[in-house]
Amino acid sequence: MRTAQDNRFEDRIEINDQSLLYCSNGSGEVLDISMKGLSFLHLTGNDWPRGAFKVDLLLDNSTLLIEQIPCSLIYPETISPDNENRWRHALEFGLLSEDQQTKLQEFIAYQRNQRATHTTF
Repeated sequence: MRTAQDNRFEDRIEINDQSLLYCSNGSGEVLDISMKGLSFLHLTGNDWPRGAFKVDLLLDNSTLLIEQIPCSLIYPETISPDNENRWRHALEFGLLSEDQQTKLQEFIAYQRNQRATHTTF
């Protein structure tokens, strides 16, 4: 179910490679990502921080690490793709360093290229 808040991530790309995020309160599986933020399934931990905090992203089957990304939790939403009560959360990124921006741009471009390659006949 899409909410009005999803519109801020219109350029997002779905992730299908077990990419993970970590923060001091727990971890999650990344579902989709854009230059503005990401959504994830809550895997471990209890309450996620309120306000600003930082996460580390382990992307592309653990081949790319982007550390200390500033972000804030936007909303949780209940989804049940496998008949389990699971929570989808969204994070909005704060001001990224030049290195973080470059790594994220390259990762998103690579993911888009992979999708284009696999959908072309």
